[in-house]
Amino acid sequence: ESYTDSNAVSAFAGTPTIVGWAVHEWLWRGSYDVVAPRREHVRKIYEATDKTELESILITYRVRYIIVSSFERKKFTNLNETLISSVAKPVFLNGSMTIYEYAAKK
Repeated sequence: ESYTDSNAVSAFAGTPTIVGWAVHEWLWRGSYDVVAPRREHVRKIYEATDKTELESILITYRVRYIIVSSFERKKFTNLNETLISSVAKPVFLNGSMTIYEYAAKK
């Protein structure tokens, strides 16, 4: 995934992401131990079936935006956009892409 569009928004907008390019992160950190749990958390964000677990991950990483496009739909075959849309509101729509904004409840 390194140097592909898989991290385009973060790379070009400068917005932090949970993982980025996993292999790139792994090589810079010298171990996959930091990257592996983060990759699993990203998968859980997109494929979550439990609202509490989803929000817990979003809060842990201070996620503000969740991007759902054809890329995510292909990568996460069990993508649960219904659950994502139940916790976050769409703030951008263009073709097959929706950007959701999550605002943690205080």
